[in-house]
Amino acid sequence: MEFRLSSLCGDDDKDKVEAWKTAIDLINKGKLEAEKVKHSAICYYSLLSAKDMRALSWAWENVEALLDKKILDIDEVKGLKMYFFKLLKYASWVFSEVWDLVDGLATKGVITREDAEKFISLLKSYDEDVSSYAWEYVTVLLDRKILKPEEVIGVKDAFFQLLMTDDEEISLAAWNSVIGLVDKGIISPDQVRQYKGYFFQLLSGGWVSGYAWETVKDLIDRGIITKDEDRPFYSLLTSDSESVRLHAWENLDVLLNEGVLDLEEIKGLKEYLLGLMRSKSKFLRLDAWEVAVKVVSRGVLNLDDLIENKKYFLRLLKLGKTCPKAWGLLPPLIEYSVITEGDKDFFIDLLKYDKGWTRLRAWENVNTLLENSIIEFNDVLRAKRYFFDLLSSKDYEVRLAAWKFLAKNMNKGLITAEEVADWKDELRDMIVEAPNHLIRKDALEVYEELKANGII
Repeated sequence: MEFRLSSLCGDDDKDKVEAWKTAIDLINKGKLEAEKVKHSAICYYSLLSAKDMRALSWAWENVEALLDKKILDIDEVKGLKMYFFKLLKYASWVFSEVWDLVDGLATKGVITREDAEKFISLLKSYDEDVSSYAWEYVTVLLDRKILKPEEVIGVKDAFFQLLMTDDEEISLAAWNSVIGLVDKGIISPDQVRQYKGYFFQLLSGGWVSGYAWETVKDLIDRGIITKDEDRPFYSLLTSDSESVRLHAWENLDVLLNEGVLDLEEIKGLKEYLLGLMRSKSKFLRLDAWEVAVKVVSRGVLNLDDLIENKKYFLRLLKLGKTCPKAWGLLPPLIEYSVITEGDKDFFIDLLKYDKGWTRLRAWENVNTLLENSIIEFNDVLRAKRYFFDLLSSKDYEVRLAAWKFLAKNMNKGLITAEEVADWKDELRDMIVEAPNHLIRKDALEVYEELKANGII
């Protein structure tokens, strides 16, 4: 359908947004001159004050680009920025990304020093969502000279309230902002230290626990959490909550490297990690085994600990699609001699496993097993027919992955071109019949690769 410039000035805001999207796309592709669109700028200005919040948000998101193309006039845009501040007040339920526009609009001179009081008002807002976003971006406002340090210092009590809020997400965002504010001299480590009990609450429960750990090292480095405060961390390492305990063990290196915890005392707590390695939750168990592999080098666990609990890891390998990361631990566990040729029968059984994804994962890792003498080449040859069954699997994802494996391993001596020829119709059928166009596309690429190499 031919684009009409008149559509840029329609009556409906949503229709205008779509028209302007098309115009911008055509300009970017060189199919429409920006100068022709400039005559309709007055209609874009109406979007910058739209009542529909989504239309308003979209319009402001594209201001910077349209200023660059000289379609919009900066003075006209500045005259409408009260509507941008309206967006900032509603960012929590419209699009929080509107705060990302502040830096660009400041660079363009749309937002200036004269807007300082508006931002101070947002920092002090009784609406914690609004205040939280404002404090998250306050360093940008300082860098752009929109706010002066003394102005922000004057309202820092509003920030401290966010550190203590019962809303875990807002509290987490505030704690993530602490480092930037300390580095800017807005708040001091001593001032923040009195609120650290609220931070430990974030670490000890709720869905934010894992994310809160990302700030621990910085808080220690700034002296907000001191190196003699080890008790809360020992409590986390021994928590009754498996997820809380796991997050603590995942960050053990940080605590040891920062000198907060004592290695010898940690060794006495290894049963709490071993318990996670036996967890009924497959995902917690997998993550715990990842931790275990890392802490062996620290001496927290010894190889006997891993060997004695090996069966809990091997069960993860039977989960196929849901736990592909488990196979990533195979090389270090082989290196540590936790997995050895004594496990040969287990892995041969996986090559023949009745569940397609589990069998596929085993075949995808067959080279690792062969290279480390866990299984022998003849074992693989005898199990080969189970691989060929995957090439015709009713699960197209399994079938595609099997063909991809085959294409990469034709030079390994496992499979011959003559054998592949017997199954090529299954690949052709997938190119035509697979319900997902991405699978059809990938299948065609595999077919062309095999054809180019003279395999089919």
